[in-house]
Amino acid sequence: MGRWSNLAEAYSGCWNLLLKALSVPTDPLRTPVLGVSANTGAPHLRTLVLREIVMADKKLYFFTDLRSAKIALLRQSPMASLLFYHPEHKFQMVLYGSVTWHHQDDMTQAFWQKLPVWGRRTYATLCAPGTVLENEGSGLPDFWRDDMALAETESAYQNFAVLVFQTTHWEALSLHREGNQRVQFREPQGTGEWLVP
Repeated sequence: MGRWSNLAEAYSGCWNLLLKALSVPTDPLRTPVLGVSANTGAPHLRTLVLREIVMADKKLYFFTDLRSAKIALLRQSPMASLLFYHPEHKFQMVLYGSVTWHHQDDMTQAFWQKLPVWGRRTYATLCAPGTVLENEGSGLPDFWRDDMALAETESAYQNFAVLVFQTTHWEALSLHREGNQRVQFREPQGTGEWLVP
């Protein structure tokens, strides 16, 4: 990854890296860390899988279980941040904004229809994610098999939710032997400035 020659190049370069990650399952930028505030004052951190980006709105989409702790925290406060890091490129990008979620609507139905059986498995557990088990296990019902028909997995849809992260501002840091670079931008205008790395 080369150095940015101007703010416009930095802006497009950063977003293009995230867009590229959508089509490369092993790209480190495909799995950012979501930070949400907790009642204790300590941040609640979770790794998510980036599913879609709508560039016009700077919205990022992720899947989650409606019963997860992150949903309970987002009910208290929608403010959140996303941390992306690519070790090979020595590139870091932090997005700030708010999160809304969708459940059993046209959006979730559209995403759900694209999920194969193994992708639906995550939402089929009998208890919420993080529930204590007496013994090691998946939490899946006894009838669940990865070779079952897609129509047999519809019960898991009740737990499926889509998180929508609305970016308000962000910053990026790129480390180079020739000199580190750091920028910040505000959305939706895309106005930015250089920062001391």
